[in-house]
Amino acid sequence: MLSFRTGFVKVSSAFRGKPFSILLGGLMLLLLSLTCLAPAQASAAEPTEYTVTGKVLAKGQDNFTLKRPNSTTPATLRVNAQTQYYQGTKPVSFSAMQVGMEISVVIRWQAQGNFYLALRVYLPAAPDQGGCARPYVSSPLSAQVAAKTPNSFTVTWSNNETSKISFLVTSATKFSYKGEPASFASMYVGEQIRFVVQSCGDGKYYVREVNLL
Repeated sequence: MLSFRTGFVKVSSAFRGKPFSILLGGLMLLLLSLTCLAPAQASAAEPTEYTVTGKVLAKGQDNFTLKRPNSTTPATLRVNAQTQYYQGTKPVSFSAMQVGMEISVVIRWQAQGNFYLALRVYLPAAPDQGGCARPYVSSPLSAQVAAKTPNSFTVTWSNNETSKISFLVTSATKFSYKGEPASFASMYVGEQIRFVVQSCGDGKYYVREVNLL
């Protein structure tokens, strides 16, 4: 209590004799600075998704180990009941993943548990499903819809550059809006979207999922 009272007297004496308007102005500036800091802290805490690729080295009950290219340290990734698995365009389960497979995984860091969680796992397509053995799956992309055709669309990126690539929509493409199912027909030109694409290196980009914003 002594140190608090001493500090209070020093601060009070520093403002003694100052006009009330100066004191009020200082208080308002302090409140404004605190208000401006809050959104920045909340934004910094938002989790980010990443895409990694590699070979499955081992499987556990709720995790698997991935050997990534150009890395000597294997990564252990967790899975849970919400983790989604795809083989080609077909939804599958964790049991379909086999040691030795080359896969792509969309992951997110879980700060509370200090581990990476696998959100979506893309396994190589089976021979009778078409596709490629090692598909490239992008991280979520953000853009504005520039144009649409019956089975594709182009986008404008944040730097106002319009993509020269037509992103192909198939019956397996999933659309959502605020967590609810949506459709390609409900997506309009000029709309902001986040989407994930897959490519086999043949110049074609198939859309896996689209989140309408």
